[in-house]
Amino acid sequence: MAEVRRRQQIDYYRVLQVDPTAETEVVEAAYKALVKKYHPDRNRAPEAEQRMAQINIAFDVLRDAEKRRDYNQIRDSLDRYNRNPPAQTARPRPTEKPKESASVSRTQEEPPPRTKPRPNYFVEREASHGFNPLPWVIAGMVFLILLTGCLLLLETAFGNPLATSFITTKNPNLPQSGYLVITAPPSTVAPAPVGVLSREGASAFLLTPDLFDRRVLDLTITQPDTMRVTIRLSEKGGTTNAETVATSNKPDALDLLRQSEQTTYVLIYTLYRQYPDLNRLALTLTDPKDEKRQVYRSDTTRNSAFSFFNWRGEVNPRQQSVQDMARFAFEDRFAYHYGAPLDDQTHKIISNPTSENILAEIGAWLPSDGIQVRVEGNGAVNIGYLISKNEQEMKSDWAKIFYALYTRFPYLDRISITKGVVGTSGTEIRVNERSLFNRVTQAGWAQRLFAKGIADPKSLIDSLPNDPSLSFQPPQTIQVEVKPGGSGKGKNWEISDPSRYLLQARIGNLTSERGKFMLLNLKLTNINSVRDWPNVSQLFTLLDGQGYSYRADVIAALAQYLTPPSNAAPYGAIEPGKSFTILLVFDIPDNSSNLRLIMQDDNSSVVLPLN
Repeated sequence: MAEVRRRQQIDYYRVLQVDPTAETEVVEAAYKALVKKYHPDRNRAPEAEQRMAQINIAFDVLRDAEKRRDYNQIRDSLDRYNRNPPAQTARPRPTEKPKESASVSRTQEEPPPRTKPRPNYFVEREASHGFNPLPWVIAGMVFLILLTGCLLLLETAFGNPLATSFITTKNPNLPQSGYLVITAPPSTVAPAPVGVLSREGASAFLLTPDLFDRRVLDLTITQPDTMRVTIRLSEKGGTTNAETVATSNKPDALDLLRQSEQTTYVLIYTLYRQYPDLNRLALTLTDPKDEKRQVYRSDTTRNSAFSFFNWRGEVNPRQQSVQDMARFAFEDRFAYHYGAPLDDQTHKIISNPTSENILAEIGAWLPSDGIQVRVEGNGAVNIGYLISKNEQEMKSDWAKIFYALYTRFPYLDRISITKGVVGTSGTEIRVNERSLFNRVTQAGWAQRLFAKGIADPKSLIDSLPNDPSLSFQPPQTIQVEVKPGGSGKGKNWEISDPSRYLLQARIGNLTSERGKFMLLNLKLTNINSVRDWPNVSQLFTLLDGQGYSYRADVIAALAQYLTPPSNAAPYGAIEPGKSFTILLVFDIPDNSSNLRLIMQDDNSSVVLPLN
């Protein structure tokens, strides 16, 4: 009988460089060390990607108790087989007949007892004394395990050609968080430019299976350099067809908004990289289960998309992958300035979040297990941090929490984080108020948190007050009173030519909660020496005669820009000395009077009475 041959198996313990008796904690530590060494982002060696794939597969098996037990059984069986291969006995040829002795009578003696052969898990052999099902069963089990291993290798090496979902890896489009992506993401290599933008070429590109096949509802080229496209969101929760997003967090009402933002990031940088002559991209995203229901819209220009992250320094789109640019956009809250949800319920949740909404937003940035949230009312939130980490990691988490919540929920005014149960004194407390966050500025906070070579979240958190009874007192500012309809200069910006404001109950699908939306157009001039963009949520506040203050509603303003028949793109970065007409929207009561617009520009305050 021909010699039995078996494909060489990968020893997962050798891959992770651990003993077969190692505890789960040891396996996890070894995995983390190997990831730091072989991850393609850190190790550019040609074999690093293949080695990383083996490490991921080995860790996926050895960290799970049931998978590890099954693997150990198969591994032990393979070892026994290799040490003691089954003896192969020669069978008589079919043409040969056994020789009989003349002295043997017609009544044959009982044959001597046979020695029971060693179980063979890889060769199915019919015993002469009858059929034995055990080898068949074991061989079937081994075949299934080997088939699963092949599928894992296919997913790792070729990007999931069979559309399976065995591998769980971090989504590079998301921050390090509770969100996980099943299957490999699209290639990070920038596609080669295709030349002149055309509807046929763009449709063929977007309708590839791994991108947005069967999800592109409309695509038009309205001008030689402008594309308008409508796409249905993925039912699997990811951005492209190759991704499936899962989260251990409970479903949250803002999950669809976060998916819309991530899809917008990927579309913007994929299409601008693919078509060098594309200069404006208007996107409309629809509900994954109802393509007629529009849930998100954005409008960006190439200039804004590739030069928005001024706090990072130089960003060269030719050197950064699409995934890098999408991550930068997430960290900078890019969609917060160029895209908006169209659903009124989403708008109301952002204006008045619950503790569940706040916890889910934290979970989009870091694992939220061990974090407690309590909403106190009047814009105050207390957070309990029960995760055991070293001081550097803990304060990095705290900086992300402050940044995530203040940039998502515009009406939060005071956030305190306690190392311990929420509401207790704890061992350490840090308090961050909206006025202090604005003083640092969103860009300054992002730079200290994310910028390579500059990030220092620990010192950022250490600079915050550690006594909940203390309140941040802004430094003395220079106040400039402006005549009605006049102009006034702050430190970086000059406002002028305010229009007569309009009052309306609705903007698109959004409804006013207090009474009416107040819409005001004014001219904003950059009097600084650097290219900059106006963060209206930090710059502007509206005061009425009763002393109540109202913040600019960024989502409502974007909805006004993005609602047809408007053809104006949202404001972007402004060159030094240049002017730009900007729309401000405030949600105010019907009986508001004696309105004054306040522009808080660094250490200067410009007060503009409104007609």
